[in-house]
Amino acid sequence: MGLRAAMRGANTIPRMSAARPDPGSPRRPGAAPGAPQRSASALPVLAAGVVAAMHVGKLPPALPDIRDSLQMELVTAGFLVALFQLGSAVIGIMGGALADRFGPRRAQLYGLVLLGLASIGGAGADSPAAALAWRAVESVAFIMSVLPGPRLIARAADPGTMSRWMGLWGAYMPVGFALALVAMPWLLEAWGWRGSWILAGVLSFGCAAAILRYVPADGGRSSPAAALGPLLRETVRLPGPWLLSLCFGFYAGQFIAIFSFLPTIYEESGMDPGLVGVLTAVAVAVNALGNIAAGRLLHGGASPPALIATATLVMSACEWLAFGSGLGFTGRYVSVVMLSLVAGVIPGTLFACMPRYAPRPEAVTTTVGLVQQGAGMGQVLLPPLVAWVAAASGGWSLTWVVTGAFALAVLVLAGLLALHERRAGHGGRGGSAE
Repeated sequence: MGLRAAMRGANTIPRMSAARPDPGSPRRPGAAPGAPQRSASALPVLAAGVVAAMHVGKLPPALPDIRDSLQMELVTAGFLVALFQLGSAVIGIMGGALADRFGPRRAQLYGLVLLGLASIGGAGADSPAAALAWRAVESVAFIMSVLPGPRLIARAADPGTMSRWMGLWGAYMPVGFALALVAMPWLLEAWGWRGSWILAGVLSFGCAAAILRYVPADGGRSSPAAALGPLLRETVRLPGPWLLSLCFGFYAGQFIAIFSFLPTIYEESGMDPGLVGVLTAVAVAVNALGNIAAGRLLHGGASPPALIATATLVMSACEWLAFGSGLGFTGRYVSVVMLSLVAGVIPGTLFACMPRYAPRPEAVTTTVGLVQQGAGMGQVLLPPLVAWVAAASGGWSLTWVVTGAFALAVLVLAGLLALHERRAGHGGRGGSAE
């Protein structure tokens, strides 16, 4: 079922024995037969990721209406926002292992259906407790919907375009989040938050139907080679997946801290809330271009650690310009947009590395789950530190110091990743799936 241990023919990455894989070393899955035709089956997978991300982005614009409707306190609203990150932080690797055990297509299909049901159920919430419960279900369904994405794409895509496809997959979150930020004000005015939740559920059902129609079936009920215990043990004992997970965690912590508080920063300066929403959506959306650029750079043979380190340095400079330099609003906003654009290179690179750093093809989604869990932990733990520093200092001018510390951690991890690739004997071209 699914992926091959390595593609045939000339490779930049040496072929590994199926019996004795190189522990933690980069590896490349091959494509299934008829790859040019089957590559089209990656499109509904990409669409599923974007729609799942829209369930994340639908909440911030609707939060004031939800609080008024359900008489929800601010602290409770904060928990409502945090539940998605908690889901990733708690169940990431186990969710990935379950998807590998029972099949990635089946897991994504069930996740989308559950996401639609939870969204429609949430539309009927009549109390804060009910809203929290349905949002918790959405969190689990979201993870089920997105964890199988890289393995499904790797199974379908032509090996010659693998990195480009992974770069596109890395853009699912900024694209979906930005679409929701732009669409929700109009939907809230026309249908209210409950109608918007129902529409989001219907979109999830539509994606599930597309997966059912266009994505090849997994095969049997489960993979005999994908018992949960071995999948988890083989993944967590290797250094490669952990390095990717920690990189993603410190990157995601920076990104979510900046863009979660950006609307607050702008509104505190007296800007119109509608304009704030548009500016934030544009800044988030350009992150997708960075993801796509990462795929093209990797296609050309760029080194993953070098891409991560370079993007991190540019992010750090933009963070200082945006928060610590004293520039006027235009200069600070341009810096934020540039930060988002360049930052997208990091998740695009990490997603491209994940299938090759799995211990074996059957453990790809388990590896993605571990990396996603690192991202969830970063998003849960690091933004409160930024908020605490802002509160203690009486403003946001020291934000770049905190995020700069996160960036330093990413630079160290990129160096360790480079050492890991050299020890594996791949000369830094591990990111190229070509």
